[in-house]
Amino acid sequence: MESYCARARRLAATLAEIPGVAISPDPPQTNAFQIYLPGERTRLERAALELAQGERVWLFNGFSETPVPPLTMAEVTIGEAADDLEDEEVVRLLGSLLAMAV
Repeated sequence: MESYCARARRLAATLAEIPGVAISPDPPQTNAFQIYLPGERTRLERAALELAQGERVWLFNGFSETPVPPLTMAEVTIGEAADDLEDEEVVRLLGSLLAMAV
């Protein structure tokens, strides 16, 4: 679990550098954190499905609207499945997701 928490902190710090993206808590205290993305929930959901079909990667289990439009929240949990992707690949995929959700 310690390695998952460390990976969550590293990934969160990397993702927080993307313009318009926010992380909470920052830094993560466990192996999970919330990521706040610019964009409407429905567009992000559609883009996530397209991304999953094209890249064969499922980044988020769901999106939630927030009281601060136009931010949408998703949860990130680091575990064994996250070992398949390097942080740089997650950044690339998230960039693609955000571009597709515009």
